[in-house]
Amino acid sequence: MSQTSVSLYSQAFLVEGQLADSGNKEVVSGLAESTAIPMGKYVRRGTDADNQVKLPGAAVDVTTVANVGGIVLADQAREQNPSAATTIPVGGACSVLRKGRVAVKTEETVAAGAAVYVRYAAGGKGVGSFGGTAGTSERAVLAGAIWAKGASAGAFGVIEINLPA
Repeated sequence: MSQTSVSLYSQAFLVEGQLADSGNKEVVSGLAESTAIPMGKYVRRGTDADNQVKLPGAAVDVTTVANVGGIVLADQAREQNPSAATTIPVGGACSVLRKGRVAVKTEETVAAGAAVYVRYAAGGKGVGSFGGTAGTSERAVLAGAIWAKGASAGAFGVIEINLPA
């Protein structure tokens, strides 16, 4: 029997913040400014906009072009723990995806082609997590990002991002 199909985004092998494919991408370097940053989360520019990044704390951290950052990519040089988020320590270097496709866990069911919303308030899967609606004033829409692959709540979806929008 021959294999007749291949799943492009196999849930079994994904980690948060993993590049979804080898297509065009833009990745910049950053340093975690004031708190540890879990991989696969959205970050904004930090106080030193040239190289620091931090988790969003308000809607303007997601919606204002001057604050735009990207999504922290998985770092295979750091130990991966499937039962807990792998984080970049304060002052640690990270790669931030500004253009491309990345796998992230969803807070709720999302549909391919829908807008991406970023959590800036505590709750859900944590600050910097992603959903498909604003929720109750806890998430802001990320202009320049769509869900390239939909997913059910808690599963891996794929975001296509093109920042700044």
